[in-house]
Amino acid sequence: MIKKHLFLILIMLVSLFFIGCPEQESITQLLADLQSPPEEITIKILAAQKLKELKDPTAVPYLIAALADGNPQVRQNVADVLVIYGTELPEETIPQLKDNLASNSDLIRTEIMNILARIGKPAIPALRKALKSNNSFVRLNSIKILGEIGDKSVIYDLIQVLEETKSEEIQVLCAISLAKLKSPAAIESLQKLLNESKSDDVKIQAIRAIGDLDSKDSAILLIKQLNDKQVNPGVKVVAIESLEKMKIDSADLKKSLMQLVSSDNDKLRMEAIYLLYKLGDNRGMKFVREDVDEKYEALSQLAIITLGRTGDTSKETIASLNKALGFENETLRILAAKSLILCGDQKGKEVLLECLRSCQNEGNKLITIDYIAELKIKEGSSILMEILRSANDFAMINSILNAIKELDMKESIPELKEKYLRLATQPELKIVIIEILNKFHTAESKKVFEELLKYEEDKDRYFHYEINKIIQGW
Repeated sequence: MIKKHLFLILIMLVSLFFIGCPEQESITQLLADLQSPPEEITIKILAAQKLKELKDPTAVPYLIAALADGNPQVRQNVADVLVIYGTELPEETIPQLKDNLASNSDLIRTEIMNILARIGKPAIPALRKALKSNNSFVRLNSIKILGEIGDKSVIYDLIQVLEETKSEEIQVLCAISLAKLKSPAAIESLQKLLNESKSDDVKIQAIRAIGDLDSKDSAILLIKQLNDKQVNPGVKVVAIESLEKMKIDSADLKKSLMQLVSSDNDKLRMEAIYLLYKLGDNRGMKFVREDVDEKYEALSQLAIITLGRTGDTSKETIASLNKALGFENETLRILAAKSLILCGDQKGKEVLLECLRSCQNEGNKLITIDYIAELKIKEGSSILMEILRSANDFAMINSILNAIKELDMKESIPELKEKYLRLATQPELKIVIIEILNKFHTAESKKVFEELLKYEEDKDRYFHYEINKIIQGW
């Protein structure tokens, strides 16, 4: 009887061993696949996706190493797996992620920062400890990630770091992260930082943080920066931007801005005139209009952009911008066209459309495409599709795809399909097209997805998998 029971137990143990082996073998194979040669992109991506389902903590160091892969699709898929592991297996995953914040690889450090930020609250205890690390990379990255996570429970941890450090780099990152936490508790420390720091970079971030926190009580400190002749013009520009963001309107501010209208620094002068205009004082506008002069390209660019930002509809401003449309300089004409539209004159639209058709300079064409998208000029749709058909350059195709998305050009679906079929060597652009078709979410785009699924069946397993996942989700 005892022998019978021992025999049965032995059979069960053997059975369990053979049941467990395939999974162990599967993990071993997947980890080997993850370390495949650079050209085996699809194999690595599929390995990452299967590891996501298995949630095996032994895979964590291999996944972290794969964050340095040269292919962005591989890195993205590996990052997605580590986010899942960090959320569901935090004790096994987060310490290893935290330790690699000091990695010699910029790629790994950057990816891990993004992963920890996406994991969120479960990562906070480890990041709190990392704030006290002797490794500067770890400390700096932890400060940044805690700001990205945005949990107010760490506000006093960051304030303590800010008040104890002499490092300007840490002060800058603390100011940025404190601004993201949106807590008034940080105001006093930021004011002290602004008053005591001699560094322009630190002052700029302290001012931006004060503006982001909408600390109107700090307005007098920012106006003081405008009045101080020793303060760098760049710092003053940021102070003006923050005062505008905080919607400060006072006699002291207007007085300080008027003094800056005669500044030797063109950027500072334009910012002062712009805010004065927003506060109802247009005395500086004539100087901006006078600066629209083709002989001085950089200054003219600043002036044209400033006029557009004001949205001023006066005949004097419209005349200055129309004058710029006659310049030989194509870049200035494009800028003037956009500013005319912002100032309510639709003549600028015709100029942008003409530039889209005929401008030869690729940089200017890219700028024009961006403006067409930003200003929602639907009349440019047919021209964009015409350019897309013949475009081979990555930047040009990417810019047009962004415009198609912004303009909601559902009529472009057939062109998107044809372009997809010709992008075998540019997977990043194929991903963008898939995202656009998914966003359109029409019967026609579903039909295209079904055609692309068949196309990718024997070509690229990764895209076949992604497209099939989208179709199933619909």
